[in-house]
Amino acid sequence: MTAVLDARPADLASAERLFENWIGFDIHGAAPRRLKEFLVTRASHLGFTSVSSYLDALPPKRPTTEEAQRLVDMVTNGLTAFWRDPQQLEALGSLLAQLHERYNRPLDVWCAGCATGEEAYSVAIAARELDVPVRVVGTDVNTGYLADARCADFDDWSLRRVPPERRERWFAPRNHRWALDREIASMVEFRHHNLLEMPIVPTSGKWDAILCRNVIIYLTPDAVDRILTRFAGSIAEDGYLLLGSSEQIGHGFTSFRAVRRGPTFVYRSVAVDPGTSFPLPSLGYAASPEPTLDEKTIGFSEDDAVPKLLRSAVGHDHDAAVACYEAASGYDPFAPEVYALLGSLLRDVGAVERAVQAFGKVLFLDPDNWWAAARRAECYESMGDHVEAHRHFRIVLEGLAATDGSPFDDLPGVPMFQNLAHRRDAERERAVKALDRLVGGA
Repeated sequence: MTAVLDARPADLASAERLFENWIGFDIHGAAPRRLKEFLVTRASHLGFTSVSSYLDALPPKRPTTEEAQRLVDMVTNGLTAFWRDPQQLEALGSLLAQLHERYNRPLDVWCAGCATGEEAYSVAIAARELDVPVRVVGTDVNTGYLADARCADFDDWSLRRVPPERRERWFAPRNHRWALDREIASMVEFRHHNLLEMPIVPTSGKWDAILCRNVIIYLTPDAVDRILTRFAGSIAEDGYLLLGSSEQIGHGFTSFRAVRRGPTFVYRSVAVDPGTSFPLPSLGYAASPEPTLDEKTIGFSEDDAVPKLLRSAVGHDHDAAVACYEAASGYDPFAPEVYALLGSLLRDVGAVERAVQAFGKVLFLDPDNWWAAARRAECYESMGDHVEAHRHFRIVLEGLAATDGSPFDDLPGVPMFQNLAHRRDAERERAVKALDRLVGGA
């Protein structure tokens, strides 16, 4: 008889330390029950006899094994888009133009935490439109995101903020997607990099600009201090640091000061003449009057954050809903409901490949989640990948046989999670019919 695993409080603390040691990630806000369920699931799935033995098998300092990297890929957030913050991009463009006029050389720009590359390519486009030569390096700790970034091939969802004239100039339609102009793609290099490690060194020796947007809100204060210290040592004396609109450097960090630039602000070294600098706010999150992709929503306790965010996403427009899901994943990266709802939204707007990734996170957290397997199978079939569709419909049947009831918590106000237990027979019948239909592609 197989022993039922359990996670002790000491195991939860060990897992928190691992994520903090690996990438500085702060999971203290995650619901203990969620983290416990996650650890038990992974240990059982991989055949460990205890949660502690599973944790002992993971590298203590760096995510150097396949399982550790999969965990890192699980908790890191890749929600991004081209022209995500137009005001800040315009400010960066004018700053780069001034630096180029001063030095008359190619400028080095680092997009730290670049996810799937949209921001790094946006910087390249902005510079190219101003005839400013730049060398952009995008880095991320998530290997899957980097693979997507290097393809330079995007869906409508990634380009939803790009004006039509810019889309026509820099993108070409290809197989129901958008291929980035080769000249722009050649301006950007992508590298795997952990921000807790030593910073990469550009061609010129110092970075003219560093973008690290919507990254530090997920990190521990100690990790933020270490990363900002390394940024300060690797940026040119008259270079610029750009953070997300909801991220601020507090009084305790004195290497940078804030500078107003039109409707936005940037950071630069304190060694430079103050100019239009103004007092720095305290370290924290700035609430935005309208939901944005950068907002980490505040105003309620961590215990009820995720349910409230998921309920608030219902009925809002796509960008507002994405902001809620992004904030929810920050509070609790082990909540499968978050990725299930995100996947459904992405599928509904035609971003099917991104939906596949979101449903994949659900299955990583809960391999027997028949609902997520069914939705992922449908996505694969719509993409013409009958082999993966067949495999996931099999997972549907296996999940239905292994579990009872609903695969999600029943959240009032979230229609998708209502009455799932009563849809088990319908999902089973749909999967059986799909397997018969797809047998030729298996």
